Amino acid sequence: MSKSSQLLYRFRGFILGAFALALLVTPAAPFPWDLAGSTIQHKHFVIACDIFAVVLFLAGIVLRIKSRQYIGEHTRGSTHQADALVTWGPYALMRHPLYYSNICIAVAFIFIHLGPSRLLPIFLLAVGLFESALSRIEDHFLHEKFGEEWVLWAKEVPALNLGLNLLSKRKRAKIMSNFFAKKPVRTVWQSFCADRSTWAWLMFYNLLLVLKKIYLV
Repeated sequence: MSKSSQLLYRFRGFILGAFALALLVTPAAPFPWDLAGSTIQHKHFVIACDIFAVVLFLAGIVLRIKSRQYIGEHTRGSTHQADALVTWGPYALMRHPLYYSNICIAVAFIFIHLGPSRLLPIFLLAVGLFESALSRIEDHFLHEKFGEEWVLWAKEVPALNLGLNLLSKRKRAKIMSNFFAKKPVRTVWQSFCADRSTWAWLMFYNLLLVLKKIYLV
């Protein structure tokens, strides 16, 4: 693994924090009911963006909890760790469901905070590129550690595209079989509690975004 990749992975938390701070200091879009003078079409579009964001946020949370049920402990430090290659549960659908859940949650925050802003595509692109880079770094690590086992898994399972293989009727039965190949190592509650620091941070950050909309818009 290159030195730049190691640094990117090591400081991933700080980089995400910088993204969060950058989003927080950008002008916030008003709530739909505060759009005085806007057209009905524009209000409906803003409402649609907010509904999409809420659905995406909840989907990201569910996916993260489900992934943690199957993977158990995952790397939180500055270096990669993996005792086994998990290829069942959500990992039968995509190789990096935790990164995918991060994308869902981040995109939800971006839509809720910015609305139909010109800055929207910039933040979406930045988050997408960052999480994709992390997934490639992890792929490289897993390939080096598990060799042919990872190669066979990667041929069948996409990195981040949740629905790619589900579109194929031929592969759907195999995916479902792999999904239920092993039982979760944690209950839903255990998985939720294991990420309590993440939930606390998300609640705090969400509160900051809401307060900014209320008092600074």
